[in-house]
Amino acid sequence: MIPSANTTEAIDKLVSTWATTNDIFFLLVLMAIPVAVTVVMFMARQIMLGFPAAMFWAIFGGYCYTQSTATWDMYYLLFFASSFGMTIFCILAMFGLRHRDIQEKTADETAVYIDEEEKKSGETIEVKGEVEDENGFTLKVTPSERARKLHERAQKRRTGVTEGRK
Repeated sequence: MIPSANTTEAIDKLVSTWATTNDIFFLLVLMAIPVAVTVVMFMARQIMLGFPAAMFWAIFGGYCYTQSTATWDMYYLLFFASSFGMTIFCILAMFGLRHRDIQEKTADETAVYIDEEEKKSGETIEVKGEVEDENGFTLKVTPSERARKLHERAQKRRTGVTEGRK
């Protein structure tokens, strides 16, 4: 039996509608992924999600470029907006989400060194003899000749005693 023209036309319309529905569904899925990753990146303040968000925006832009049939149709505009707008935005947002609290001090900033201990003005700390470290070992410490001369010069500068100045 030969199908009538109406049946053939109905089948063609059904196939074109099905293809359009699949294209729209695929477009929505490809658009939902980068939008979701970008929103989660900002909500969780995770800079590590910036790169995947940028990659998904680029993939979405590439898909829109392949679907574009004319220069400046809706797919072409989506291509520009996602490939050049949102991809670059997500990459720059990664760096913008970095933060360091000024009030919080790291372990290096809270450490106290021998020369930074509380001291009276004009007093230098010289370690001579034996010093016990945090593990209970006794260390013999003698300052070098250069360090000793440096401390003497600093002491003279503080007290105002100068030698050989003309």
